[in-house]
Amino acid sequence: AHRRSVTAGPMPDAAAAGRDGPPVGSADMEGLFRHLEQVLVQIGFLDPQAPRRLMPRLRRLFQRAAPDRGEMDILRGILRAVERHCGQDGGKADA
Repeated sequence: AHRRSVTAGPMPDAAAAGRDGPPVGSADMEGLFRHLEQVLVQIGFLDPQAPRRLMPRLRRLFQRAAPDRGEMDILRGILRAVERHCGQDGGKADA
């Protein structure tokens, strides 16, 4: 079977990429990273005593994705749901 290579062209603009708006700012990204790290520790996926390279890799992944406001809300909602499921949200209701 013959395979054809696909060459990537220029990056599409936000609208063409299916974005609903511009990427969130650095403060929102930092908040996501803190929340993600906290949840990963709570569920036992990240050992804070031996973190290795997990968080830097996750930072790169999410920074490349450059989430917009709606996507950030989805990610933060998932983290809150994990906290509720694990009973580690301090009794906070979803806002």
